[in-house]
Amino acid sequence: MILGGVGFVVVRLISTAMSKRSTQAAIDAIRKNPSKAQEIAASLDIPYLSKKDFPGDQYQKLKGNLQSSAQKGDYKILHVAPFGEDHLLIFTMLSFIDFDINMSGKATDTKKTAYHNFVVKFDREDGLQVLSTIYSDATEKFQKEGFITAIFQGV
Repeated sequence: MILGGVGFVVVRLISTAMSKRSTQAAIDAIRKNPSKAQEIAASLDIPYLSKKDFPGDQYQKLKGNLQSSAQKGDYKILHVAPFGEDHLLIFTMLSFIDFDINMSGKATDTKKTAYHNFVVKFDREDGLQVLSTIYSDATEKFQKEGFITAIFQGV
């Protein structure tokens, strides 16, 4: 049982480390060449929010708030990269507790970290959209929805 728990935890740690490294590499690439933001954002094509009648002045408030915030709810904003006209690529990190397998193979509360990227875009005709990648499980789905809820707090 312990070997199974160790293996499961090692896989989870490697996955988190790869996600962190990938996120940091993308941020570094954008800092060196801001046009990379649009290329990275192209892979975030699953809509999580669409508000047709979202006013332009409200988007400007939201945009300013996102660009000046280090935290939104439980989400740490790692980087915000503007690209195109009224598009933002946002890199986030979320630390959370999940009921999962620990090193000894027992189910327990486990501290985890998730990295999620979002595109927030505004178009006068299409309104506001928030996009990301498709979620892999219910936990990830709720995490992404949680960020979307958080970005509207204080705006």
